[in-house]
Amino acid sequence: NVGIGNNNPLYPLSFYSGIGDKISLWGGAGNHFGFGIQSNLMQIHSANSVDDIAFGYGTSSAFTENMRIKGTGNVGIGNNNPLYPLSFNSNIGDKISLWGAAGNHYGLGIQSNLFQIYSANSVDDIAFGYGTSSAFTENMRIKGTGNVGIGTNNPWLKLDVQANSSGFPVAVFKNQNASGYSGITFLSSANV
Repeated sequence: NVGIGNNNPLYPLSFYSGIGDKISLWGGAGNHFGFGIQSNLMQIHSANSVDDIAFGYGTSSAFTENMRIKGTGNVGIGNNNPLYPLSFNSNIGDKISLWGAAGNHYGLGIQSNLFQIYSANSVDDIAFGYGTSSAFTENMRIKGTGNVGIGTNNPWLKLDVQANSSGFPVAVFKNQNASGYSGITFLSSANV
């Protein structure tokens, strides 16, 4: 085991336990490309804000890039010039898998002129709401069957809107010829 500033190295290469710059890969005093440690933080840094950090395989002179972090903080996956905080390559297909392995999964994808949000199976639903995953308040659900529920998580028709009992309309349409509104209210099956 080799210790640099550490006379009792417990690993193949160990540094002293202080914070600060640990490895300089290129550059002199001051800003440089390297690795550092601060309190509860491991740093991988370039010398200037115009410098990028790339991840890939091969060698330095024959490098295949998979991901880049621009000096601006923008991240490109399969895109070496990301113009947004997170950018992907411009190919069609699956872009993000949120859960699942190869094949069907929960995620986001792109096809020609189509943005896709999908679940893994036809019995899976997609819900919209607020809160967190474990403390979620649902406002709308799209069933795997294609039925849409607003105010209900079990829509039995293509559009199933849960009416409220206070008498307010379920849908309100603006009358373009006057300043008033008109609406349709269904409070029970007897009113349908």
